[in-house]
Amino acid sequence: MNFEFVTYRWDDSFVGGAELHHRRLADELDNAGHQVRIATTNGGHIQNFCHWAVLWDLLKQPSSSKFTIHRRDLPPRNHPHLLGMMARFIQKRFEREAATCPQSDILPFFDPPSLPPGAYLSHGWHYPEFQSGGPVRWSHPRAVVVVRGEPSGAPTALRIRGYNPKSRSIAVESSLGGQEGKPLPAGDFDITFPLKPAPIQFLSLTISAWRPLKEFRSLGVLVNSITIVEDGKELHAADLSEDLKDRAREFPEAWHRFLHQRAENRPRIYSTVIDSLRGPRTAFRNRSGDDSVRIFCNLPWATISHVQGGDLAMPLWHIDDEFYYWKHWTEALRRAKFVLANTPYTAQNFFPKLSIRAHFVGPPIWQPEKFPTPRERDDFRALHGITTDEVLVLTVCRKSGEKRYEAIAHAVANLARAGAKIRMIVIGPDQDGRPFQHQGCRWLGQQTGDELQLAYAACDVFCLMSESESFGMVIPEAWHHEKPVVVNRRCGPSASLIADGVDGFLAVPGVELEEKLAQLANNAELRVRIGAAGKKKALANYVRGAAANRLIAAMQSEGMKVDGAG
Repeated sequence: MNFEFVTYRWDDSFVGGAELHHRRLADELDNAGHQVRIATTNGGHIQNFCHWAVLWDLLKQPSSSKFTIHRRDLPPRNHPHLLGMMARFIQKRFEREAATCPQSDILPFFDPPSLPPGAYLSHGWHYPEFQSGGPVRWSHPRAVVVVRGEPSGAPTALRIRGYNPKSRSIAVESSLGGQEGKPLPAGDFDITFPLKPAPIQFLSLTISAWRPLKEFRSLGVLVNSITIVEDGKELHAADLSEDLKDRAREFPEAWHRFLHQRAENRPRIYSTVIDSLRGPRTAFRNRSGDDSVRIFCNLPWATISHVQGGDLAMPLWHIDDEFYYWKHWTEALRRAKFVLANTPYTAQNFFPKLSIRAHFVGPPIWQPEKFPTPRERDDFRALHGITTDEVLVLTVCRKSGEKRYEAIAHAVANLARAGAKIRMIVIGPDQDGRPFQHQGCRWLGQQTGDELQLAYAACDVFCLMSESESFGMVIPEAWHHEKPVVVNRRCGPSASLIADGVDGFLAVPGVELEEKLAQLANNAELRVRIGAAGKKKALANYVRGAAANRLIAAMQSEGMKVDGAG
């Protein structure tokens, strides 16, 4: 059988999860006797230009490969000025889209009877940042706070404290009517707005915007506290680590419908611009008379736009992340024979609702060929100052906002301040460039191969609070080392891997995360039991050759002829 992987870049030097996924599946198919070749670009390492855009380096000296590789040329040089113009265009329109989002579209996420009175962040907020006093948020020029009233209906006020880098103004408008504006001097501020009593109301904060150098985001103010005041007492504080996305993920089907419908309603020019910003900007055309099964990899890259009928697609879709919802990509996936879903959850509960055929194939997760020895584990802990009586929490992820690595660090630091013997290590490339300063926590940067396996073996608990994953390869990797895992319950694909309380724990950032980490830190027997159950699941589902076997079975179920050796 002949397979052709169509992907945005390919080389053994690329260490991202998607790139590893592609290479390992190709290896498994090759080991099973199939012929595999690669259609890719001469694109090399990717530099983030801004949230929406990337700059591509050209691959100077590709490593040798056992596969035949056909490389398409990318433009010889990048055009930052053009990218900047397009990035600013799309950023401004998305800010306008958020600012004009109908109240009726988001009301269902804030209206369940079980939601207690208080203030809740809705849309118009950037990712949370964590300081010693807790989470803080930069606002967009227009940000929304939802207020759930007290049953008594007593008059309330909204108090906002934060930092304003420039002298500007802020206006608060209630969905019940009425608006009040106030000047904001540069520096720290503390302002209060009166509220009308109501079961629920939406407050729009409009702030004159500014844009720092080398930024494409428009910023309002840095908020470190939002509280509800009644009779001079502060009764409820908004959780600044959560916003609309976190609330909506409590209702995944409604959230996915909301994101999909919004994408369907966008002008077609948005799709053209986003493909240009991401790339790769090259064509992938099938050769005449070629009978290869073509597998297109993966979102969020323009490669997937070239899918035609009869092709397979491996989108690696982060279904909880709004960044992946684009009308032209959904149309491309509908053209495919079927898509390779990363989890049974997405194969059964997500893709069919978008009229996309899907089969669970999952990522190729392999056991380490060699496990570190006890002495090597002890040496790793000693190198990083971890004593034998301290519980080490590990996370492996890109150092970027959506991975919520700081939420783990904040929980570990709180437990350490309360007297727990607990430490944390983060492994992954530094994407956001933010300083990492939390008590008992260290960031080690990118680690691969033996160093990464040492970290898995040396830790006591593995934690992944990412809110955006297509799977979460690091979870079975930790399971292979018999480590208990704690996963963000609001990340549907990753959470679907976990039997809560059996082979891992589900938690959301904040109090629940602290409770689960404390529970594991205080109970060595529990860590052993949970870790052993995780390893049993990993050995049953995530070993060398399993993903290729699932792919061949899916093709046969679709009536596709599958030969042995190509």
